[in-house]
Amino acid sequence: MKILQLCHRLPWPPIDGGKKGVLGFVDGYRRDTRIEAYRLLCMCPREEVAWGEQWRSRDGVPLEFDGFNTENSALVILLSTLCSREPFNVWKYKRARFRDMLRRTLHEFAPDIVHFDAIHTAAYLDIVRERAPQALCVLRAHNAEHVILDRLHAAQPAGLRRLLLGVHAARMRRYEARYLSRFDLVLPITDEDAQRFERLDPGVVGSMMTLPAGVDVPEAQPQTVASAGPIRLVHVAAMDWLPNVQGLQWLLDEVVPLLDARGVDYHIDVIGKGTQRALQALASPNVTVHGFVEDLEPLLGRATLAVVPLQVGGGMRVKILDYWARGIPIVSTSVGAEGLASPADQTLLIADTAVQFADAIERLGHDEALRARTAAAGFAEVRRSFEWSAIVGRLIARCLDERQARRSCEQA
Repeated sequence: MKILQLCHRLPWPPIDGGKKGVLGFVDGYRRDTRIEAYRLLCMCPREEVAWGEQWRSRDGVPLEFDGFNTENSALVILLSTLCSREPFNVWKYKRARFRDMLRRTLHEFAPDIVHFDAIHTAAYLDIVRERAPQALCVLRAHNAEHVILDRLHAAQPAGLRRLLLGVHAARMRRYEARYLSRFDLVLPITDEDAQRFERLDPGVVGSMMTLPAGVDVPEAQPQTVASAGPIRLVHVAAMDWLPNVQGLQWLLDEVVPLLDARGVDYHIDVIGKGTQRALQALASPNVTVHGFVEDLEPLLGRATLAVVPLQVGGGMRVKILDYWARGIPIVSTSVGAEGLASPADQTLLIADTAVQFADAIERLGHDEALRARTAAAGFAEVRRSFEWSAIVGRLIARCLDERQARRSCEQA
């Protein structure tokens, strides 16, 4: 089989969960012996073009990309609101240059499978249907995007921002409903998202296959960090995604003052591309805002525990899989743990109010035995269910079955 993958983001370097969630398929396709040939087309921020060039020259990835300004600026949101009926975070990815790249590649490559990463690439489905009608079209749904916008809208105070988010949440709901059933195979990342898609369009049920994100898991569980010194918290997230910004703001505004009032000895390392000035200004003796860090190992290697304070979101947090694989205990909100863990599990601690979150940090930070048990349970879970090679292998097997079924129908 020949596979063409379309992405609205460059999956290199693997510095956040979104990139890793795409890179797992890139690597999986390239390693699988059933894949005859593979190509990748990406859109990306202009500032990441150099990364794409380095990746292509270093690893030999058959990659083309279109770099442009991808910021969710006020101007982008305003123009999309006035000039389009599509959600702002889809409208900005409709690119003439990318369309030309796709047409040329389809002519040269003739793929058997076209893998669309996220609903943001769905607008290119018509081109694929026209130029490669034999191709199996697969949509990887990293999130139920309308749910994220609905939650962002609900969390906003009254005002213009809330009004605009409501408009675009409704647009995204219609957009996802319009495209889901047009794909041959839809891959929600969790059963919860699969149920959300079914509510949008009951006709998509037969073409859905829940496929989680994955991680490369070491043979042996790394040791948890001993409790000497301050509780070192690590927060890793891309700060160009609004739910991550909101979650970190909640942690710094609501949880950190409780830790300070209790006299807890702690330090937070905030890591992530695009960390906003407003958050950088909140740096203090107990909070270091690193921004983008090329090598995470030194900071993760000394972390006592990781925090996932998401208030709004959907899909699955790949960063939790990474923490489990690294043996790092975790405190998360229910939203952050969605699709991975519940309060009854022992793989992480779940806390939804500021008081509960501060309590969980203290409890996990001061109890070395609890950290060891939690880390061991998380590592066992990731080994059992989230190895990338097995996940991509399941998808390729399903695609082979779908192609065989299509041939049988054509011959009948």
